[in-house]
Amino acid sequence: MFTLCTIDTLPSAFTAPSWLPPTEHVLVHQGDLALDGDLLLDWNAGWNGGGIAATLAGLPVAGQDIAGLCVQGDLRLGGALVNADGETGPLLLVTGSLGARQASCGGSYIRVGGDLRVEEVVYGHYNHGQLVVDGQLIAQALVNDDHGIDVRGQPAKGSKLLRIDLSDGRNPDDPESLPAALKKLLKKSPLSLESVRAGLRQGRSLASMATPQTAQEWRDVVWNDYTRIAKIPKELRTEAMYLALLAPGCPLPRPEVHELFAKIPARELTPAVRQAAFALAPKSLLMLPPKFDLQREFEACFLALDDPEALVAEIPVQFMSPAMAAHLSARVSP
Repeated sequence: MFTLCTIDTLPSAFTAPSWLPPTEHVLVHQGDLALDGDLLLDWNAGWNGGGIAATLAGLPVAGQDIAGLCVQGDLRLGGALVNADGETGPLLLVTGSLGARQASCGGSYIRVGGDLRVEEVVYGHYNHGQLVVDGQLIAQALVNDDHGIDVRGQPAKGSKLLRIDLSDGRNPDDPESLPAALKKLLKKSPLSLESVRAGLRQGRSLASMATPQTAQEWRDVVWNDYTRIAKIPKELRTEAMYLALLAPGCPLPRPEVHELFAKIPARELTPAVRQAAFALAPKSLLMLPPKFDLQREFEACFLALDDPEALVAEIPVQFMSPAMAAHLSARVSP
């Protein structure tokens, strides 16, 4: 049963942090609570304005901000606990144990009076929030990314909890590579560290992070190893994907841009894709299939440049046409 009360009228079973305003309203559930799906501990998930009170508790309190959820008993989630915002978030107090598939702990204050049992990963990120567990923390891994984590229960005999601190074990020459322990946990995932962090913040499963899922994740993977372009799923092999790979921020050296461009299917070599490759590395056009007229391609791409002087030295002399020379002269003349 749900009720609505203020921090200063919480039942004595709960210990709220002293810095919370006493008149803030919270949802209180007496007894064990089981919820399907994820529990989103971010303000934009209906806590501001009271929408969460209607959807979660059936309480008509429209317009009333809800500062958190307090469960006097156990809390069982069918999905993940997700506090993706590292700066802030609603309060979560559970007097009993808490069970979930994943737990992402950011800016919220989360306190579990019993055990925190998570099927995969507990991820604590940024230092504005805190996770306090009075019992044991039981999970495949605890990943700490500069978060306040206080586990007071003693690990059970034979506990195999993997503890990963992202402030340790980083490669100074490649800060976006995964630390060895995290890479092993993710079955040698090719994702960048930032992509994995984003996935953990959102409560994604380990399986979903073993391989790239989104166009941005594939872009980052290919930028790290251009040969992986061949692994991009068919449904993502679009002009938009190749333009993302050939965006101005591409970190690949020019010889690797040439090789990347050569691996793009001929049907996807649209004018926009050819122009993007040319802007990064003009000699990429030499990798075009025989059906393309290279003289025409170099000229069209060069004439589209606002600053042709920056790339003129990289144009093979045999493709430098009178029109290109005139375009260059017009741009550099006072």
